[in-house]
Amino acid sequence: KWNSVRGSFLTDFMREASRFVHEAGMKVAVGFYPESFNDFQPGTNVRQQMGRIEVAWGKWADEGLVDIIRLKVEGGAHGLDDWLQSSGRRYASVQRRGVRVYVDVSINGQFDKPIPPSSHLPITYQESPAKYLRVLESITKGIMNSSADGAFVYEAQDTPQPIFDAIRLGAGR
Repeated sequence: KWNSVRGSFLTDFMREASRFVHEAGMKVAVGFYPESFNDFQPGTNVRQQMGRIEVAWGKWADEGLVDIIRLKVEGGAHGLDDWLQSSGRRYASVQRRGVRVYVDVSINGQFDKPIPPSSHLPITYQESPAKYLRVLESITKGIMNSSADGAFVYEAQDTPQPIFDAIRLGAGR
C-alpha cells in the first residue's frame, strides 16, 4: 500500500507533465525496468536508489498520459529474453490501447545471460567481437520480429561503430 501512496505523486506529476507535452504536439515516453527482469530490485520497475515506489504504467496508459514505454535491461542481459518470457504478455494490454512498447538491446559489450546460451559465456565484444556482433544482430532481429513495437538502443558515447552496424542489420536497415 505504501508503494502506491508514494507512487501517486509520480502519477500526479505524469498528469501535469503529459498535458504540457501533449499540448506542444509531442509524445510522452517513459522508461523503466520490467518487474520480471529487474536484477536491481526484483518485482519492481525501479532501481533501489528510488526506493520502493509504484510505477502505475497501466493507469498512465488508461488515462492517455504516455505514448511510449521503453523497457530497460542492464547488465549482461538483453530485452528479448524478458519480452518473450513475460513482458510481451504483460504489456500487450497497453499496446492494444495504442501505447508503443520498445525493448532494450543491451550494448554494454558483454552477454552473460542469453537463452539458450549460444556458446561459452560470457560473450564479450573485447574478447570475441565477431561472435558478440552475431549475437547482438540476432537479438535485435528477434526483438524486431516479436510483438514488441521496436528495439531501443542506449547510445553510449564510446560505443564502437560495428555495434551500431550489427543493430542496424538486425533491425533490417
